[in-house]
Amino acid sequence: MRRRPPTTIYSRRGSMDLHEYTAKQLSKQFGIHISEVRLAATPEEARKAAEEIGGQVVVKAQVLTGGRGKA
Repeated sequence: MRRRPPTTIYSRRGSMDLHEYTAKQLSKQFGIHISEVRLAATPEEARKAAEEIGGQVVVKAQVLTGGRGKA
């Protein structure tokens, strides 16, 4: 059984695997409402992004792997 990637976009030309943040950026470009998000590679970048967003924030780690729990 083939495992599904984190995010798959299907079209007439086939499908492509994307990180969630990339899929959200594309959705936003086409007028689909997306929650405020930032990409951070370090704890310092995460802190700065949280301060820019303001209020309460959620940090979500994400990697492309072979399946859930395989990272």
